[in-house]
Formats: sequence, structure tokens, C-alpha cells
Amino acid sequence: MRLDDVRTMPTTYINAPMLLEQAEIDLAVGVFTNPSARLRSHALLTSPFVCIMRQGHPLASQKESSKSSCRP
Repeated sequence: MRLDDVRTMPTTYINAPMLLEQAEIDLAVGVFTNPSARLRSHALLTSPFVCIMRQGHPLASQKESSKSSCRP
């Protein structure tokens, strides 16, 4: 397989697990909760939550913040 034979698209526009099960696609990379038992998955990486804020924000003086204080 050549690299120009590979087509990519954001998984936000497709139902990747369904397309995998129907053999419409060969590979999906993303965050999939509760994948079907018929699909094989592996974690590629883990990432901690990161909270960023402007300088001078009231929470900026705290050493650590809880997940609940970092909301969209």
C-alpha cells in the first residue's frame, strides 16, 4: 500500500465503529467509548487533563485545580 492510497477524514463526520464492522474502512483513530466486542482496540496514548487560563484568573494562584473547576 502506498501512502497516497490512504484517505483520512475526521471521525466527527462518520460512525467509525459501524463502518469498521461493515468493512467499509480498515482503521479508525479516535476516542471510542464501549467499542463492540467484534472490534479490536488499543490505547495509543494517555493524556492528563490540562486546564489553561489567562494570567490573573482567580484560579491561577492555586497549585492544583480539580476537574470540576475546569469546565468549558
